[in-house]
Amino acid sequence: MVPKTLLLRLLRSSSTFLGLIVLALASGALLIQQREYRQDIAANDFLSHSSQTARNGIAEQLDDQLQQLGLGRTDGQNRPNSATGAESSDPPIQFKEIESSLNQYFKDQRHSVEQPLNLAPLPPAVSKYLTQHRSLSTVQRFILENPLPTWELQVAKLIRDPQQNTSFFPIAKLQRLLLAQGLLQYDEAPEAAAENFEAAWRLTDAIAARPDLLSQMLAGILQQQQVILLRHVELPGEQWQARLARNQQQAILQALTFDHWAEYQTLQYQQGQARSVAKSSFPWQGFVGKQYLQFSRLDWLAARKRNHSELVDRQLCDVGTAAPQLPVMPHRLNSFGKGGVTLFAQEWIKASDRMLAAELTQKVMQAKQLARTEGQWPKQLPELKSHVCSQVAWNYERETDGSIRLWFGQPAHWRVGMAGDFAPLSYEADAFQAEVSLEPTDG
Repeated sequence: MVPKTLLLRLLRSSSTFLGLIVLALASGALLIQQREYRQDIAANDFLSHSSQTARNGIAEQLDDQLQQLGLGRTDGQNRPNSATGAESSDPPIQFKEIESSLNQYFKDQRHSVEQPLNLAPLPPAVSKYLTQHRSLSTVQRFILENPLPTWELQVAKLIRDPQQNTSFFPIAKLQRLLLAQGLLQYDEAPEAAAENFEAAWRLTDAIAARPDLLSQMLAGILQQQQVILLRHVELPGEQWQARLARNQQQAILQALTFDHWAEYQTLQYQQGQARSVAKSSFPWQGFVGKQYLQFSRLDWLAARKRNHSELVDRQLCDVGTAAPQLPVMPHRLNSFGKGGVTLFAQEWIKASDRMLAAELTQKVMQAKQLARTEGQWPKQLPELKSHVCSQVAWNYERETDGSIRLWFGQPAHWRVGMAGDFAPLSYEADAFQAEVSLEPTDG
């Protein structure tokens, strides 16, 4: 039989131990609440200064025009369409019949490293579609003559329903059609071709004005398509050089910050709406489970912020040689974070890579400008240092036969193990041929 004094001592020690546990849990909960309060303030401050827009009339009218071309609508609302979209006696070609060949054509152009004597001809079906659907020119003028379309992005609605109701796939299709029409007109009507390129850029500018990550990713992809084509066509206007210098790294980092604050507030909202902690999702129940959930969410947010801060001070050429690269690293006790690590840094890497591709296009345009002045490719190019990778330079050579080569001074090791349709970081061209005047000479 246990002595009464020993039993009392055991009870006292057990009570003390339990009291310490309760005190520790209460202190931990207080620290988590204080940290959560600070994060709430930071999230509200950032998101309140983010761009918020409503769908304007331009976007509504553009949707009608997209539907007439058979591209669908950004709002996903299919409406009756009485317009045939054709001005030919032949049965009109539908966009879905040419979409695959149009995409393949632009993919081939993106991967081309050599300057062709003439632009590769468009697939016959694409050319026929452009001839039949003259309304595309009407859409082009509409884009150039009006303010940019804007689509709804309200933070309060986004937090309550993270699923975006706007699809930009129809805009991507229209952008490719405008570029194709520009290429079709390039030889005979270069000014009209330039207007198509301008309208295509304005569309992607409208998407790039949005603060969220998906919009920035799509804008970067669409702009790169145009950036690559600028190596093979020459358009009037000094604005193209400035556009090629767009800081896509900064845009992606801002978008990543927007998304993680929006995600944080979404989780806060969902927690506030929930009546109880999900029983099957957490290792502990009740009070402890709730605190663990809060700890996991705050730790995940902190890990993403550390990841973003690291990217600010990094350069593309310093990134490791294989994926996963620069992953988000949550606390070892955060089992939820470990189960859902996302490589956000990959979007920063792709944006940096696109900036390198734009740098190469700038060098090509610069070489062409000098060639028009000198009558041949220049012997050397000034300012070959890269702004994306300050420790690496571009290489430029003019061969004895008058041809040139331009290439980046370091292999693109950051692409290893990463999926993506990357543009070439090299360029070749035959000897420059000055334009021959066809005007009669005296004598």
